[in-house]
Amino acid sequence: MELNQIITGCQKNDRSCQKQLYDLYYAYGMKVASMYSNNFEDASEVVNDAFFDVFKQIENYDFNQSFIPWFRVILIRKAINHYHKNIKYYNLEKSLELYDSIDIPEITLLSEIDATELLSFVNQLTPAYRMVLNLYAIEGYSHKEIAKMLTISTGTSKSNLSKARNFLKKWMSELKIFSLI
Repeated sequence: MELNQIITGCQKNDRSCQKQLYDLYYAYGMKVASMYSNNFEDASEVVNDAFFDVFKQIENYDFNQSFIPWFRVILIRKAINHYHKNIKYYNLEKSLELYDSIDIPEITLLSEIDATELLSFVNQLTPAYRMVLNLYAIEGYSHKEIAKMLTISTGTSKSNLSKARNFLKKWMSELKIFSLI
């Protein structure tokens, strides 16, 4: 079945079309949600919440736009909501301990780093640092937009990005991967 037919079926609350859409985009959703989540369970929760919203909002979907960017916006919003809901559980004070105690895999050359290993470095950042880094560097949001989404100040957004970059630089320089970042 073609994507537009599946979406049309979803707009009619056809469960088989909803299942097809879920099956088609679950892996993509997990890929995006993993960038913003602490673990597999959190990412899975974000994806399932996002699909719930997709099915609630599917009647507003514009067939003139691509589905993936529309879905990605919903995923990111759900990841931010999940972050806000769980921020009280994150111990952000441990960021300095993290800096000194991180477990760095043995890699000696940049060419040996694949996306999974790079993602593992990013996933070792505190949730606040990781959220700002992903929203700024990957999604292209400005600090002002990030501050509004995360209900923090623009200065905090800039500071979190700077600290995230510094942690990544430290970890990678310890591996002698980069001479200049």
